[in-house]
Amino acid sequence: MIHNYIKMRLSITLLLLLSLFSVNMSAKSLNLVINELLVTNTENLVDDYGNRSGWIEIYNPSHRVIDIGGCYLTNDTLEPAKYKIPEGDEITLVAPLSHIIFYADNKTHFGIFHTNFTLQESNYIALYDRDQTTCLDSVVYPLPMPANFSYGRLKDGEPEWGMLAKTSPANNNAFVDKGAASKVFAERDPYGVVLAIASMSVVFLALLLLYTLFSLTAKFSIYVTKERIRKTAKGEKSETIVETHIPAEVYASIAMAIHEYQEEIHDVEDTILTIQRVAKTYSPWSSKIYGLRNFL
Repeated sequence: MIHNYIKMRLSITLLLLLSLFSVNMSAKSLNLVINELLVTNTENLVDDYGNRSGWIEIYNPSHRVIDIGGCYLTNDTLEPAKYKIPEGDEITLVAPLSHIIFYADNKTHFGIFHTNFTLQESNYIALYDRDQTTCLDSVVYPLPMPANFSYGRLKDGEPEWGMLAKTSPANNNAFVDKGAASKVFAERDPYGVVLAIASMSVVFLALLLLYTLFSLTAKFSIYVTKERIRKTAKGEKSETIVETHIPAEVYASIAMAIHEYQEEIHDVEDTILTIQRVAKTYSPWSSKIYGLRNFL
């Protein structure tokens, strides 16, 4: 009986520890941070309804999908659960190393990503976990802030903050102030000398490669042709050598065969005309008596 009681107590204690551990891990597992925010928006991001308002960018620095649904956004230190992000919607899933935007326009009827406060009301913004007590991230930003300037991390997820003249809603902050590559190149090479040299170098290098390729092709073709001619000449020479080494007995046999053929060519002739002498010694061709008829 005592053994069963001890076993039950241990089981309950273990379950309590596991539950506390799981809650703690759940709070810590939401590795979400406030990455950038803009207070006054006159020429910046437009929402789905064509309106401009302040916005808050949340960043997921982890390598797994995190559901932000059920968490809280607030601009009041005394009210951590001021705006609850609705749960059960796939659009609240934040992909790994990705961003999500909330519009601080005090228009919750516009949808999930529209809060019930604005950023002009205070200089504080915080993101709380589902337990309403664990602060996932918070930031105090300077006011007043120039219009269309944002306040954000100089690099996504990093602790250093600063004013950003070029905002990057739902994009990486690390490349905002670097400017376009063409502008940077124009500043460093205003007369285009480096660009011209680089372009000419590329062209000449391409021509050199083509010249080398064509030269190698021509040399290979010439080599193949010479080899073919050399092999052909070698074959004719060998045939000539074979013909000059025919034995003399062969020539003698051929000559004797030709001689015998010529000697026996008239042995059997069916068309020979033979003239025999007649009994009469005169020629009857001129005698007229053979032309007379006998009427008796």
